[in-house]
Amino acid sequence: MDAKTFAREIETHIRPATFPVAAKLLRPDDAVPEKAKRPWRDMKIQIAICQAVSMARRYGWTVAVGAEDVNCALTKTAFGFAPLTEHYTAGHLACGMYTATLEAGARTEAETHRMPEGKYKHLLLGPAARAEFVPDALVIYGNAAQVMRLLTGALWKRGGAITSSFTGRVDCSDEIIRAMLLNDYQVI
Repeated sequence: MDAKTFAREIETHIRPATFPVAAKLLRPDDAVPEKAKRPWRDMKIQIAICQAVSMARRYGWTVAVGAEDVNCALTKTAFGFAPLTEHYTAGHLACGMYTATLEAGARTEAETHRMPEGKYKHLLLGPAARAEFVPDALVIYGNAAQVMRLLTGALWKRGGAITSSFTGRVDCSDEIIRAMLLNDYQVI
């Protein structure tokens, strides 16, 4: 099922409060659609990727973010827009705010799914029902009842369970990168 049809089905049967979002990672040679809003170019601001997802899901905007648009070191690194440093992997960015020790921070960083540096240049996001691109992932926000309905739909044919993990940070990696790399549903 294509993303537009899928989004219409979700909007009909789940009725989420915000738009389902199509997400696609663009390689360095891929063109950014002309109509896509670019935070730095168009608004003279830098944002976190979670904020770009919110712009797409709440306002219905198509947004493209690259290194110049992103101010969050965690997501810039996770999406491969900046190099992975020893300072990052050692746990310094988690320690003191998310973990009590560097060792615990390093374990948290090790669980964060990341793309290799330079493989992708931009993340393109937009309402799935209007996306003019084939998404790598679809992001749907919902309340507990809506998420349960999504889960039962996802398991309708295959059965079993959906396994999820949580780190309490870098949710954009969990909902986009982990979904892409594992090619499976994620509940974040």
